[in-house]
Amino acid sequence: VTRHFAAHNFADRFRGVVTREDVTHGKPHPEPYLKASTILGHLPPDILAVEDSPTGVASAHAAGLMTLMIPDLIQPDDETRARVLHVGTSLEDVLGRSERAKKDPERAIGEFVERYHAEEDFRDLIDLALQLEDLTRNAGKHAGGVVIAPDPLSDFCPLFAEPDGHG
Repeated sequence: VTRHFAAHNFADRFRGVVTREDVTHGKPHPEPYLKASTILGHLPPDILAVEDSPTGVASAHAAGLMTLMIPDLIQPDDETRARVLHVGTSLEDVLGRSERAKKDPERAIGEFVERYHAEEDFRDLIDLALQLEDLTRNAGKHAGGVVIAPDPLSDFCPLFAEPDGHG
């Protein structure tokens, strides 16, 4: 996390960070969100979690947070949908700024939009989240494969090689 935050100049933008290394039980256990609420000095019901996975939603919900889901790889099932206030396709969607939301205003969350325009701290946080949205977080090394893309692969995901340039 520290490396990613430094690379994108996010290090000074957060009052606290909780990672898997900071807790005994990771998601879907509520501990990460309970620890974060303690660091923030707010009760869980006063915090909005924006999650991208059913596991994260389960963790936030178990901790008692209000939860918004913007799915990444796994779409929510009925159990996950029952735990969230709203499922959106992107933060731009929830703010009513995406093309889809312009055609279907039901995609936007009124209170979310109002707070975005009225509260500077809320707007700063959401603007930061918009910068993080779709940021590749994980990478793996595989023996081989063929990928066909319309542009250089580095436009879609990070590419890594061994320090000597081989492998």
